[in-house]
Amino acid sequence: MRPGWFAMSLEYEAMLRGERPVRNEAKFEQKVVSCYTKEFDTSEHQRITNRTHPYILPGLGESGQHCMKCVVHGIGINGDKLGVRNLKCKRIECKNCYKNWVLDRVFETTFKIEAYSMVTGERPAHVVSSIDPKICRTWENLSDYDTFHRRSYRHIMGMGGTAGLRVFHPYRIRHEMKDKLKSAGCGVESKGYWKGVRENALNFEHLEEYYSLAVHDHNVVFPSFLEPHTDRNFMVKKIGVLDNMEDTIKLLYYLISHTGVLKDSEEKDNHPIVFFGELHRFNPEKFLSAAEILSLKEQIAAKLHCKIEEGELIPISDDEKPSNKDQFIPLSEFKTPDKTSDFYDSREGSYYESIINSFPNRDFWWSVIEKYNQKISDQSLLKDERHLFIEDIQIPEGVEVVEVI
Repeated sequence: MRPGWFAMSLEYEAMLRGERPVRNEAKFEQKVVSCYTKEFDTSEHQRITNRTHPYILPGLGESGQHCMKCVVHGIGINGDKLGVRNLKCKRIECKNCYKNWVLDRVFETTFKIEAYSMVTGERPAHVVSSIDPKICRTWENLSDYDTFHRRSYRHIMGMGGTAGLRVFHPYRIRHEMKDKLKSAGCGVESKGYWKGVRENALNFEHLEEYYSLAVHDHNVVFPSFLEPHTDRNFMVKKIGVLDNMEDTIKLLYYLISHTGVLKDSEEKDNHPIVFFGELHRFNPEKFLSAAEILSLKEQIAAKLHCKIEEGELIPISDDEKPSNKDQFIPLSEFKTPDKTSDFYDSREGSYYESIINSFPNRDFWWSVIEKYNQKISDQSLLKDERHLFIEDIQIPEGVEVVEVI
């Protein structure tokens, strides 16, 4: 069965993932854009200055201003503990947050690819599109990158491709650096070359010394029987077939962990992952049962050493501590209700109010709740600042600060 007529609500699917899609019907592509970024106009106005191409690896940029700051999460059910968590900025380029970003992207792309494979009975191939590095080093506008992506897309679809995923890579490690990285213990499965670059294994002052601009797209393409194609200064090459889910996960983790992202992600749409062809509109829920979807997601999560809790992918560590969330009442339960809402109930919150009034230090807890509501409703603050930070309150004796796991 060749599902060429898939139709779905991209907005609804993106909402379920906490993201928003950017549609481009002319290109028949779907860009999955992090909700922590804005659209980036790769127009003639976006010029490349001094031959400096503004792409970095995930995790090698700036963290958000409040990343890893301690915020108040909840109140202990016995009134003697204050539950706290570290705030995450969720920026792609943040060293604290990029691993979770990579995991989320690997999970969602693997799910869609494997679901499509289940429906069609086909397996995908790993295909690389590349251009002569001498050409891309002369580019003066970021729109040249889009031109390359469109050219890659046209060639793949013209060669018989029907569906796929594109992961953009702007750089390649210099040949002479690979020998030096090998001498530093890199280039093996447990520590590949790019991991050595990320960790700066050779202690260079600038990471750019490891690699040079050599624009290429990695594609996961259906069906898998595409033949190589060479055009003037342009090549499309099939690397191999992804025979099973483990092959898909391994490849996508490798590709996404060192994809090229634009600097300053808060101001630009830097997402480099694009579904195209039939995968652009493919909705697994229209072809697989709820049980099949759940089973597939659980299989993928397990292979990523994660679990799914309340729709969120959570990494599992070997020394994972048991959760203590049930020992705290989240501050969100004390959010001031909107009295103008059609769903407003004057009895709302009365149960928790009686609990707080029974606690020792009840004046302190009410002051925490009041400050929390002030912060989250203050429209003059940036989104990342609308949290109750631990520094905003003075903790009295008898109240223990505990991390909520």
